[in-house]
Amino acid sequence: SWFRGRKGILPGGGAWGWAAWLRWWRGSKLVTVKWAGLPLWTALTFLVGLFVLVRKVEIVGRPYHRTVPPSRRNYRLIAVADLHGDFRSAMQCLQMAQVVDRGGKWIAGNARVVQLGDVVDRGSDSIRLMKALLKLQKDAYAAGGRLEMLIGNHELLYLAGDFTYASENEMRTLGKGNLTLGQNLYRKLFAAEGALGKTFLERPVAVVMGQGRCRSLFVHGGFQAPFLQNSSSLDIVNQKVSDFLHSGLITELLSNSSQSFDFEKSLLAREGPIRYRGYAMLSRREICPELDNLLAILSVERMIVGHTVQKKGPRVRCNGRLILIDTGVSRNVNGMQVVWECSGGESRFLSNADSSKS
Repeated sequence: SWFRGRKGILPGGGAWGWAAWLRWWRGSKLVTVKWAGLPLWTALTFLVGLFVLVRKVEIVGRPYHRTVPPSRRNYRLIAVADLHGDFRSAMQCLQMAQVVDRGGKWIAGNARVVQLGDVVDRGSDSIRLMKALLKLQKDAYAAGGRLEMLIGNHELLYLAGDFTYASENEMRTLGKGNLTLGQNLYRKLFAAEGALGKTFLERPVAVVMGQGRCRSLFVHGGFQAPFLQNSSSLDIVNQKVSDFLHSGLITELLSNSSQSFDFEKSLLAREGPIRYRGYAMLSRREICPELDNLLAILSVERMIVGHTVQKKGPRVRCNGRLILIDTGVSRNVNGMQVVWECSGGESRFLSNADSSKS
């Protein structure tokens, strides 16, 4: 009403063009101009809506891993170990950590979640679980968070064409009652060129995440310092493994062929970071000094590993510098749901029963 009371400003019933505003600023008598025959507020609403729509299309159209820069704010750090084809237990773990809601949607904001590998095998939901995690990975990036899935020894088996531990029930269901058909479809899906198998090729062997006292190294089996000294950085280790997996030579390596693969062979061998069990099996005297050396090189507080099942619950070794969190989440293994979380420098275990500091 104030504008309408001012002389020459917004006389009733008209909309304005840029020429009229320019003349007004120059001190000329303001001229009412209609824009596409629409009232002022309708035109403005249309223009704002068009701008928002264009921006939304532009953002959605970009690759998801480039849409959100790394967050500089504090964030929760969460780790979950081997899931082995149990969709229900996996979702319960993520709900327990407030990563997803009951509908399976990402609600963790800028949190960082690391899945330590071995998503497949044993359980009858490997396909469903893989698809759900891949979707969550995209949703996490869109929300400013991150879901990182490491490669485990069972993903390696799939890339080598070994489906010994795959669920027969899942394959029969995939083949609509025909087991042979289901096996063929399953193999095609998880082959190196398959829709799900090709995602294994890009998975890192190990990652470092976290801030301050939460900064940690994550790996499926266990990382030994000599591997890092020989390659100078985790990025180089991850790239070498990825290149080797893309080469298609994994079958020859896992079959103990006499062909030499040098550094790549050692990375994927039993003593390598994906398949190593020494940190769970050897004495403190044998592992803790080497672990301290590794953590000092990487400037991290601890190493989090899966792979070797801890049936009585997660284990903390080497004065909190080593945490073994594979409690056999899948009901086909041990059915104990445990998640590791760190926030504000404090780390703890989450379980269906209670939570305790680590």
